Amino acid sequence: MGSQSERSDARLNRERLLAAAREVLAERGAAAEMREIAERAGVAVGTLYRHFPTREALVAAIIAETLEEVRGFIAEAEANPYALDALRHLAARACGLVERGQGIFELITGMELGVRAPDDLIPPALKEELETRVRRIVERGVAQGEIRSDFPPALLAAFCRATIPFVFLHLRQEWPFEDAVRASVALITDALRPH
Repeated sequence: MGSQSERSDARLNRERLLAAAREVLAERGAAAEMREIAERAGVAVGTLYRHFPTREALVAAIIAETLEEVRGFIAEAEANPYALDALRHLAARACGLVERGQGIFELITGMELGVRAPDDLIPPALKEELETRVRRIVERGVAQGEIRSDFPPALLAAFCRATIPFVFLHLRQEWPFEDAVRASVALITDALRPH
């Protein structure tokens, strides 16, 4: 059994590795190499492999952390009594997340696959929970008359999840961050309004 300081060192190394991995994956996506991540964290490659035996294990840990952040964004949105405002907030936070870590976003969505399909790395229960919570915000908006009712709420929620990041990334190629966020959010919320 290791001493408290050894466990503390191991925890610190893990945190440094995850921080370095987020940076390198955000910069390079699937092209990121384990060696680069270890160097950025200031640890030996062997230390990286002790914590994350495979690249897939490291990517899964990063995806899990990112989805926990998304879980927090959804909780903030759920607290808003107005569904469209809640979805605006959620969409803006999602754009910020994509901006900070485009390479990670690409891994999560499968745009770049250096490992197996991202759905295999996302725990099914977590994926279902996040999808259900966003759908419930849409359902609330439909019931309140804020959101169109001519499409099933599950389809509208899927539309939001699938469209926001890609529209944002496209606009971000030429527009400043705030303008790209504003336009992405406006496009989605206008599409959700009753016609």
